[in-house]
Amino acid sequence: FSVASQVHLGLLGAAVATWPLRRSSQGPAPEHKDAAVASASSKFGVFHRNHGYDLLRAAIVLLSLWGLQVFNMSRVYHYIRGQAMIKLYVIISIVEIFDRLISSFGQDVLDSLYSTIQNQPRSLQLLYEPLVALVYVFAHSCLFFIHVATINVAINSADSLLFTLLISNNFAEIKTSVFKKFDQNNLFQVACSDVNERFKLAVFMCLVLALNLVQAAEDTMDVLYNFLYQISLVFVSEMLADWIKHAFITKFNFLSSSLYRDFSLVLARDITEARHDSKRPNLDVTHSVARRIGLAQLPLACIVVRFLQDIFARWFGRLEFSSASTWTFYILLFMYLPT
Repeated sequence: FSVASQVHLGLLGAAVATWPLRRSSQGPAPEHKDAAVASASSKFGVFHRNHGYDLLRAAIVLLSLWGLQVFNMSRVYHYIRGQAMIKLYVIISIVEIFDRLISSFGQDVLDSLYSTIQNQPRSLQLLYEPLVALVYVFAHSCLFFIHVATINVAINSADSLLFTLLISNNFAEIKTSVFKKFDQNNLFQVACSDVNERFKLAVFMCLVLALNLVQAAEDTMDVLYNFLYQISLVFVSEMLADWIKHAFITKFNFLSSSLYRDFSLVLARDITEARHDSKRPNLDVTHSVARRIGLAQLPLACIVVRFLQDIFARWFGRLEFSSASTWTFYILLFMYLPT
């Protein structure tokens, strides 16, 4: 075997050995550990419906990754870079709008799939629900791919016109929010949306940074300093826009700032309730927080793995990645992704 094959086989063996331990770490509450251990001992080796749901998600992720191979980052980058500013503005608006719409739809699709597997495993719905979930994950991953490519164009733009447009969108959000009537439930939705937006922006920025660093031949430090400067501007403008937006929303609607502490307690309760499956048996409770804030986990995982594939292929090009080792890379990342 080559060096790359030996490394992949060793890591794959470690991942296979530790994956059951990772899955078991998300078990029931401490007070039910003894009963859970006894139950697990008596049911060792039994295939549960939760395992079927996990396998379906794994198949959806792998098939979506296979579909994403048709996209070439260089071609998409140069296509977006060659567009007029008005077209770029339309692209950004379409991506942001459809991202929010399809996230809500996709969570319902995955919840419906989970409920069908748990309650009606022999239903005809299992013939088409996995296909609907696959179409959703692939479509949402394509949107994320375009979003990352747009950020890459904005960062590497010489005139910084598109970069300025991305920052100005944050302040345009203030105008569309502060003069509307909000109650505490609506404010909670806005806060969760901001959390989701910042997290995705941080992930996309890290991917673009890694992609630019591996493409830089000699001026790696210059690229790093320039990129960190522009990232700082983006996040400062994002945080400033959110602070102004929430400050005026609470002022105009006479809402107390203590509500944000209540919001954090709600999210904390979602995490603790993930240990008690009996409260919401028809929903995948392990993703309560992701559902609450609207985070699209599977499409985000797909786009991260897709870009990491290109990044590692460039960085470790001397190891001559084969198609077999590429699929091994997919399996490794899926096993270590949070579930």
